[in-house]
Amino acid sequence: MPKVLAACERLVDAGVAVLLREEDGAAEAVADLMGKPVSGDSARELAAESAALPGPTRILQTVESLIG
Repeated sequence: MPKVLAACERLVDAGVAVLLREEDGAAEAVADLMGKPVSGDSARELAAESAALPGPTRILQTVESLIG
């Protein structure tokens, strides 16, 4: 989905995800992923960043307050 592409690319850049595009072979991508374990430091950093984000309820409340 185009709206989440930037977020997905950030995960790829951090080394914690593989982004499969139509032109990529799924088997090769899975083999590549299995051969490169995720760094614990990268995973912890992304987990902390995600935990700091507001949850869906808070976002909805903010949007509702803005549209009055």
